[in-house]
Amino acid sequence: MRNLVQSLALGFLAATRTTTTALTPVSDAEMTALLRDRDPALAMKAQPMFLMGQMLNRPPCIPTFATANGQQAPPSELCSWPNAGCHCRNPNTPVGNPLTSLPVYFSYKRCSGTAVRIAYNLFYTKDGFAPRRIFGHAFDWERVVVVWNKTENQWTPSQLFLSQHTGYQRVAWSQIESTLDTADAKKPRGGCHGQKNLDHPKLTDNAYRSDDWWYFPKK
Repeated sequence: MRNLVQSLALGFLAATRTTTTALTPVSDAEMTALLRDRDPALAMKAQPMFLMGQMLNRPPCIPTFATANGQQAPPSELCSWPNAGCHCRNPNTPVGNPLTSLPVYFSYKRCSGTAVRIAYNLFYTKDGFAPRRIFGHAFDWERVVVVWNKTENQWTPSQLFLSQHTGYQRVAWSQIESTLDTADAKKPRGGCHGQKNLDHPKLTDNAYRSDDWWYFPKK
């Protein structure tokens, strides 16, 4: 995986946007230039918001760097259930606050003349519980893939692929509710807060309004 991704250490997106905006398309010329230059700006045009939740009041492992001092990061030791967050990087900030930084590894791929995929990859030093290979294992990559499609001379996001243990969940972009700042992260879902098909960041599935931790990528 390290050979396939270009790493970008992403920081926290400050809560500067308080108004919603329509989804912003990318021109064909701009998309061509962004792909040619491997420009990080393309990854920032539709980045997801990552949510980290705890279980039974125990902090989880959160993503970290895949390498340390030029070498592959060592695995973390597995512990018995429900202590999933032992011997690994933890949020280290009170529940209900944004995470200050996460390394997000991204890669681009033009799949056809009308389809581009951007993968946002997160690395964990372990997943699950002891015993190993039954309830858990060393190392884990999780990812969100944003699919852009070309219509006429413009590109817009069309769907998300959410990695799971067996394949991906696919969600249409127009069906994903949007959040634009840290205050939005804790609003009730649906109703006047359930705005869709807007600019990033995007939120989806059962963890939609997590009150634990969240993270907006920004270069």
